[in-house]
Order: sequence, then C-alpha cells, then structure tokens
Amino acid sequence: MYPINLILDDKECLILGGGAVAAQKVQGLLDAGAAVTVLSPSLCPPLQERADRGDITWLKKLYEEGDESPFYLIICASNDSETNSACAAAALSQHKLVNVCDAPQESNWTTPSVVRRGDILCSISSNGKSPAFTRWMRHHLEQEITPDWSRCLDRLAVIRQEVRSQIPSGKDRQVFWRSSLTDELMEQALGGQMAEAEQVLWQKLAFWLIGKGGPHAS
Repeated sequence: MYPINLILDDKECLILGGGAVAAQKVQGLLDAGAAVTVLSPSLCPPLQERADRGDITWLKKLYEEGDESPFYLIICASNDSETNSACAAAALSQHKLVNVCDAPQESNWTTPSVVRRGDILCSISSNGKSPAFTRWMRHHLEQEITPDWSRCLDRLAVIRQEVRSQIPSGKDRQVFWRSSLTDELMEQALGGQMAEAEQVLWQKLAFWLIGKGGPHAS
C-alpha cells in the first residue's frame, strides 16, 4: 500500500448500497467535502434523513451497468456481493477509484481508520492484518488528539503566512520552524497556554529576522 490523501472537494462520488455501512461511508465522504450520490432501492433511516435534507442525492433504483460512469470515486457497500463485484469491475475498467467493502482484492484502494479534528486528519491501517488493532489505535488517538490540536493548527497557519512573507528562502523557513516549533512549545500550547505559546513564536520570528538582517533589523 502507498498512503495518499485525496482532495475530494465537490468531487462526484457514488455509494452503492443504502444500509448502515453505506451510511458510515457517506459520513466520511461528506466530511471530505465530496458531492455524494447513494444508489439503492431503499435507505436506512440516517441516510433517508440526509436525503430529505438534501445532503446527498438518492438514486432510488437497483444498480445497472453504466450507473458508475459519471463518478470520480465509487464505494460498493451493498449487501449483494454480486452487485458489488459487477459495479466494481465496471468502474475499474474505466480506471476509476473503487473500493468494495470487505473485498480489498476487488478494489484499487482501501479505507483506513480515521481520526479527524478540523483540518487534522490521521489515518491508521494495519494492511488488513488486524482491523481490531486499527480500531483500538483509533480510539486511543481520539483521546490523545483533542480539539485543541485543531485550534493550535489554525493559529500556526496564521503565523506560517507571516513567516512565508518575511523569510523568502524555503531552506531558511525550514530551519526556522525546526528550531522554533519545539516539543516544549507544543506542550505549552496544548496544555492550556496557547496564547502564551503563540507569543513565543512571534518573538522567535522577530529575533530570527533581526539575526538575519531582515525587515525588523535596526
């Protein structure tokens, strides 16, 4: 396996199936910003609610060859393995991104366990060796990676923009961040002193520019 993060903003994605597994997959795609269509004769209550709200498009029908053609990514999650296989084979023949739940041999990508906190996305996979272990890891990381991590990331993004404007050299920026974003600073930020840690970073940037003869040098 080779790990990648797909950018699915407004990408047309298809879920085959309308049950609980499909609902779980729909949630993940919506979290990623995808435009989701569900193809199934019926929907479980959570998916029906999403369809009623307009969160998803519902194709109320059985799968027919060609239904997969308009879509960028397809997840086959119906309770009919033959239908899943037929849809997957048709999609793969068109070089589309295809996942068949519980049948990685019929897929060209697999879904890891995921912990999401704002723009932070952590994925965990055991390469199929132990789904139970990946679930345990996810639950463990969910306790460790709190919403404070996301808030810290948002503040770092603001500082990063200033660093990019003040330090033109990519190599110098790497040196700055490696020397400034220390374990101690992050422990301070995530330990309830985010404003104080942010101020330390701004001071480090000012000292860096003075030392390099930058715009803040006197």
